[in-house]
Amino acid sequence: MDTGSVRIVTTDSRDPVALVVGGEQLLRRGIMRYVEKLGFETTSTTARSLEEHSPEEFDLVVALIDLDSLDGYSILEALTRNQIRTPVVVVGRRASRGKVVEKLLGWP
Repeated sequence: MDTGSVRIVTTDSRDPVALVVGGEQLLRRGIMRYVEKLGFETTSTTARSLEEHSPEEFDLVVALIDLDSLDGYSILEALTRNQIRTPVVVVGRRASRGKVVEKLLGWP
């Protein structure tokens, strides 16, 4: 599958904002630091608190998804509930990547 590349161009004068969701707090913090170096403002939340945020409010979502837990499935459900246009980067185990991509693409 060729995923290609995406160039995001904005006319907004604000910094783009990224949401880092799921996983352990220490891992989220590390990813936030990396994403901030790319020029994003960042916000972090647990899978359980994701409903307090709308993915459409962000310019990027980094989702730490573990399909061995209910948290991973709840993140996937929140990201696929509505057809969002926000770019999503998924971090997870190699064994579950296919399932995650299929769910995000809306495949049965």
